Amino acid sequence: MSAPAAPAAHPGTLDRAVTAWRAWVDRNATGAPGPDRGATGGLVRVLGSWVRSPLRPREVRRAAPAAPHHRPTVSVVVPCYNYGHFLPETVGSLVTQEGVEVEVIVVDDASTDDSLAVAHGLAGRYPQVRVVANEHNAGQVESFNRGWAQSTGELVVRLDADDLLPPGALARAAAVLEQHPEVGLVYGHPQHFDDGTDPRPALGGLTWTVWDGHAWLAERCRTGVSCITSPRWSCGPRCCTTWGRWTRS
Repeated sequence: MSAPAAPAAHPGTLDRAVTAWRAWVDRNATGAPGPDRGATGGLVRVLGSWVRSPLRPREVRRAAPAAPHHRPTVSVVVPCYNYGHFLPETVGSLVTQEGVEVEVIVVDDASTDDSLAVAHGLAGRYPQVRVVANEHNAGQVESFNRGWAQSTGELVVRLDADDLLPPGALARAAAVLEQHPEVGLVYGHPQHFDDGTDPRPALGGLTWTVWDGHAWLAERCRTGVSCITSPRWSCGPRCCTTWGRWTRS
């Protein structure tokens, strides 16, 4: 006799829980202490300065490549739920990328605001933009998977609808992948802001490091902390990230 199956979670419940957790971390752990933040502000930064990782880079270069030798097509999948007011800036930061061919796929996750109409408007304005509309709210992971399935690029980047990419971000990441065909994931250091002012990307003195994949994953599991501020969830009212999360399609 089998036990009854557990009730299925409502679509998007996990996404909302994770969003709330990330917002708390952004306010209380990673930001600087302030009147609107807890006393634990900067906790992650302090602990990070004490803990030394045994992980050693396989290669470090002081001069980051600016662009690949050939122009690969990069598919950027943008899951969107009720973030229509952010979409114009987000898409604008993508279609102006140089050094690569850009394909933008906005996946509207059954938004209740004007996100879908805004996305269609952007698709009419920019030939690089396509729109996928979910009939029902499926959550960010499934929305990304739907967009990924329809992508045509050699490389894929996942970006939230309230994120931005700095000028040249896609070309720099593509150049690293071109020089190191064994690398399957490229990421960078983010900047966060929530006061309505876009941060100035730090584009001077760029460097890059290549890690052994298995060692990198083992270190993430050992510490239980991701070194990537993932664009899978937004951090506060507005979250700007200066990196791309890449995988070969």
